Amino acid sequence: MGGHEMSGWRTMIITRVASKPTPAPSRGANPIRVRSREFLAAILLIAKCLVSGSFDRWFAAGFAAFAVANVAISLGAKTRVWDHFAAFLLR
Repeated sequence: MGGHEMSGWRTMIITRVASKPTPAPSRGANPIRVRSREFLAAILLIAKCLVSGSFDRWFAAGFAAFAVANVAISLGAKTRVWDHFAAFLLR
C-alpha cells in the first residue's frame, strides 16, 4: 500500500469526522453514573479491608474526597456559570 493511497483514506476519514454535526449538549437531569475508576477504588478498598483485616481510614478518606469532587464537577459542568467560564478560558 503506497503513501498516496493511505493519505487518501486519512483525508476521507478526517473529512467524514469533521463533517458530522455535533449534537447539542443536553442539560437534562441525567443520573450520575459510577465510572470505572470509582468502582475500582471501591473494590480495592474492600479488598484491602478483607486482606489486611483492618480499615484504612486514609484510603477511605481519599476515596470519599475523590467521589465528592467528582460529583461536584459533574454537576457544575452542566451550569451556565461553567459555560461562561469555559468561554472565557477559550478566548
